[in-house]
Amino acid sequence: MRPRPRGRLSHVTAGPAEDVRLRWGDEVLLRYRYRDRRVQAALPIRVVADSGDVMVAWLAHGTRVMYWALPDGQDPRSVPLEQRFRRPLTTASRLWSGGVLRVIPIHESFQVLHFWDEDQVFKGWYVNLEAPKVRSGARLDTVDWHLDIWIDADRTHVWKDEPEAAAAVEAGHSQRHELTTAWSTGQSIVDRLADWPTPIGDWRSRHPERRRLPPSGVPDRDTSARPLTSARCCHRTPSKEPVVSSAGEARRARRRRCWRAGLLPCRRRAVGSRYQSFRRTRTGR
Repeated sequence: MRPRPRGRLSHVTAGPAEDVRLRWGDEVLLRYRYRDRRVQAALPIRVVADSGDVMVAWLAHGTRVMYWALPDGQDPRSVPLEQRFRRPLTTASRLWSGGVLRVIPIHESFQVLHFWDEDQVFKGWYVNLEAPKVRSGARLDTVDWHLDIWIDADRTHVWKDEPEAAAAVEAGHSQRHELTTAWSTGQSIVDRLADWPTPIGDWRSRHPERRRLPPSGVPDRDTSARPLTSARCCHRTPSKEPVVSSAGEARRARRRRCWRAGLLPCRRRAVGSRYQSFRRTRTGR
């Protein structure tokens, strides 16, 4: 079995993505990271389409996520801007409100969120400017640059969070060249709004809940305190759980271990693990 490459996250560029394409309904963990490599946010999403270079995924209403927070659990935006990035930052559990479809170009410095109202009428696009993604199995890692663009359904646009992005640079939370890249990337999108959304595909009429795509799970353990470089798939870790009575129970037990570790199991390893667990169950080993 070919070992899975372990890419390192760059704040501007990323290495080549793995040649792995996920299927509709597969679970992916999208993670944002602080500069010290701690987790800033962890968003469990479900795949709608995956071409290898572009992933389209659904974050359902009511999904439990990990999101950036102050040590007392408050939203960092609850404090004045001049203090926001000078205080210790961590992550805390939250419930996601409102379903959102994410178009994630792996090698580009942005992703695009699609929003609908309660009647599933399309409202607009939210362009999040961020580092190119590092893809590792069913996990995507990136860094948020705190500068965004809102594009209405009629293609009028407005820049978002410019003061916050500048404050992040001033406090050392982000680097100046990252903000420069964010501005240039955003401007190139604005310059092509006459052809929008051709560069990302037209998903306005493809609300995932119409196909009953269920919400994803979330790690039941705060992943912010553990460096991501030390994470490894739990399928290589001997299980301390008792021998189970069926292959289905073994599969569910492995998934629980993955979530506790803040990981999603690699599909290729999971196939081998299912066979090994089944063999242990049948032979009693």
